Formats: sequence, C-alpha cells, structure tokens
Amino acid sequence: MTPGDDMEEVLEKAEDRDLLAFAKGFLGSYGTHGFQSLNKRDADLLLFYALESSGVLDSRQSNHEAARLLRLTPRRLAALRRDAWARWAARGDVQKHLAETLRAAFQVKALKQVLQENLKSWKDDRLLPVLLEHPSDHAEVEQFLKSVHSIPHYALNREVLLLPRDQVVPLLESASEALDSKRVREIKKSFAASTTLKEYLTEDISKLTWEQTRSVLNNTIGAMLEKAAVDGAAKGISALVLAVLGPG
Repeated sequence: MTPGDDMEEVLEKAEDRDLLAFAKGFLGSYGTHGFQSLNKRDADLLLFYALESSGVLDSRQSNHEAARLLRLTPRRLAALRRDAWARWAARGDVQKHLAETLRAAFQVKALKQVLQENLKSWKDDRLLPVLLEHPSDHAEVEQFLKSVHSIPHYALNREVLLLPRDQVVPLLESASEALDSKRVREIKKSFAASTTLKEYLTEDISKLTWEQTRSVLNNTIGAMLEKAAVDGAAKGISALVLAVLGPG
C-alpha cells in the first residue's frame, strides 16, 4: 500500500461535514494568499493543517498512530504538526485544541492513573505531570509557563510537562473561552452543584470576584493533593478542571 492509498482510505472514511470543513479551510486560506504565491513548503503545511483542523485527520491521535496512518516516521509527523500549526493556526484554534487536550488529560480515569504512577511528583514536588504529545499543545503550555515567569519542567519523557499546581487554574483560564461575567457565573454554578468540589473548597466563592475565585481554586487544588487519596484527588481535580473549561 502506498502513501497515496493510505490518504485515499482516510478520505473515504471521513464524514461529509469534515470534508466540507477541509475544503473551506484549505481553499479559503489558499485563495486569500493568491494562487502560486505560496511556496511548496507553505502549501504542504496548509494542506496538513486543514486536514487536522477539519477533523479529516484526528489531531488527538498520538504521533505514532498518525505517523503509521500516513506512512511517516513519528519524528517527521511531529515536526509536520509543529510547523503546520505554528504557521497556519489562528489563536482561537490553538486555544480550542489545548482545551480539548486538557479535558481529556483531566478525565477522572486518566488523571487517577497519572497520580498513581507519579506520587512523588505531585505529593512532594507539587508538580502535576501532563502528557502533551501534540506539538501545538506542548508549545502553548511551555509559553504559558514562561509568560508567568515559571521555568518549564519536564519528565524523562520530554512530551510530559510538569505543571506547578498553583498554575493549573491560570492555564485553564488561558485555554478556555472568554471569561466574561456570564461565563464566571456558569463556573460558580458548576461548583455550587458539585458535592465533590464542595468538600474541598476553602470558602464560599459565590460572592467573590474572579481574581479572588482563582486564588481559592488554586488553594482547593492544593488541599485536594495534600489531604485526599488518589481517587478523591482525581475526582476533585477533574471536576474543577471541567467546570472551568466548560463542556466543550
């Protein structure tokens, strides 16, 4: 089977709405820049970005899975993802993709597994391991940490960033939709309805400003990690993360 055969299979399996989104995304950007004004590298990057951002290619697949599908090496696939998203992704698309990645990483089952395997990291070092295999997500979190004057820490696996627990909520804020007054009310409502979160909240957030609420939530994460067992910490932090990020 040739790479062309693999791509034909991908297109055959794609949903019509994803193919339409791909056509609009690629042709719209290509047309905006004028025919033949893009060099081959930029055109290739645009093509790949349009395939991933439309859903024709699943951007949530691991580099290994995506590379096998396209008959590339994982290293080449990762470089293609990195350059395509850096060159063509709008800021909102980068945020949306990171938010989706964080929602998946902080699901209870996934988070519980991570906490069980990394007790020293989150109990003693106060660092939460987060696997960020997609280069766009990885670069975004790195830049976020630098922007708050924090030095990015890595596990032995360089795709894993160690997130200081007092930066969890600020990171979620940077990746979430605009936190206007309506969105803040929705977040507080989510917390009020969660018995898991009520158990750990250090004070009533219903009448606090967002800045005060952010501080309380950071303290809440610390309380969960220090006082709760793995199962309780996973459930509490997952509920907190999903409340701030929204349903997606």
